[in-house]
Amino acid sequence: MKTTFDPNKATMVCMPVSIKDATIVAGSIKEECCKCETKVWLTPESNKMREEKDLQIVCWDCVAKQEMEDPRLNPPSEGQLREILRTLADQN
Repeated sequence: MKTTFDPNKATMVCMPVSIKDATIVAGSIKEECCKCETKVWLTPESNKMREEKDLQIVCWDCVAKQEMEDPRLNPPSEGQLREILRTLADQN
């Protein structure tokens, strides 16, 4: 889903695909950061949340560089937290 960054729209921060040795949640898909077009991972719950709340995707590198003047970031949803816990449990 190709979009252009909108400073007035709510934002979801996602992990770049380029991160080595990262744990990827099962069912994750690759999307693009709407600021720099870097490929990022979008988990099933994050994708659901994006669609429900019409969120734009920004990679954590863009956020870390403070390229966003007004980052209105959403906290993880209950579903996203469950995904994280399931993924961590599966690693053990």
